[in-house]
Amino acid sequence: MIEAPDNTLWDVRQAAKFLGVSVKKVRSLIEKREIPFVKIGRLYRFRPASVQTWVKRQEQDDLPA
Repeated sequence: MIEAPDNTLWDVRQAAKFLGVSVKKVRSLIEKREIPFVKIGRLYRFRPASVQTWVKRQEQDDLPA
């Protein structure tokens, strides 16, 4: 997992790369407000620690067998 200082912000491309998804998918998650983001003017940015926490919350422990 990528470790970054608290003051680092990822752009949409960096978040997509970390998540292993397309930029279009990240933009969809933003529109649905499913992923934590920071909006600076017209730009969307992501705190790495917030994205990592969000990913951990997405884990499914109780999947049916």
